[in-house]
Amino acid sequence: MKKLFLLITAVIVLHFSQAQVKILLSKKETIVSGKIETEEYKYDSLGRIQSINKLYNGKISNTITDFVFSGKGLLVGYNIKPSLKTFPTRVKIVYDDSNRIKQFETTGGSGIISKSSKTYSYSGDTIRLTEAIPKGQETIFVMDAKENIIKKQGINNGKVNYTILYSKYDLSKNPQILTGGFVDSVPESKDNVGEETSGSQGFVKIENEYEKILVSKYQQGGAKIPTQYKNGLLRTSTRIMVDSESLVEKIISITTYQYIKL
Repeated sequence: MKKLFLLITAVIVLHFSQAQVKILLSKKETIVSGKIETEEYKYDSLGRIQSINKLYNGKISNTITDFVFSGKGLLVGYNIKPSLKTFPTRVKIVYDDSNRIKQFETTGGSGIISKSSKTYSYSGDTIRLTEAIPKGQETIFVMDAKENIIKKQGINNGKVNYTILYSKYDLSKNPQILTGGFVDSVPESKDNVGEETSGSQGFVKIENEYEKILVSKYQQGGAKIPTQYKNGLLRTSTRIMVDSESLVEKIISITTYQYIKL
């Protein structure tokens, strides 16, 4: 009986420890036209975002730090510090009663003390982002039932400037949501998109490569079931422009992701 109790306790402890493991994005690197843009993420012992270093060709362009969280665990503020001797930008985030972003306020930056804000409103499957500067600038995001953006429209003084359609979402988490509570001013989809269209010139095909997780392994002499894998975390995402007429493909960018477990 004592051995059985110890075994059950060990199983419970193992299950609990596995449930507490957090997988977080540690590095994002994008190559565009031979130039390398890098983001490095660091977290505290609770798995909350602590700092983000942004680099361009190996040199730091800015650092995001001094994160502040509310009693609900929501990120309510942080600083963006450029490498150049200009004013840092202070970000303040305000939420509504449903813990959705209501306002995104920035103070400082651009070499002078200035203030700006972005306001969010929600209606059904639509998020409307209204900017104070430039006045009349809005962005509309239409979401599907799985919290993925399927349509984005840019509007200037009531006139639609552009429309982007997103499709072919997978069931793997978008690395940009694995950032320990970090909140940017632009909404992110929950999963990874596979294709986007923004006009008659063509479309962007996105080829995603994932880590492979073993589901079942073929046993010699057993049932004729082949070794099977499922997609895990996104490792590499390649954006390819496809001409609508000639179908000629051109690589736009290649992004790689690295993760840590806490």
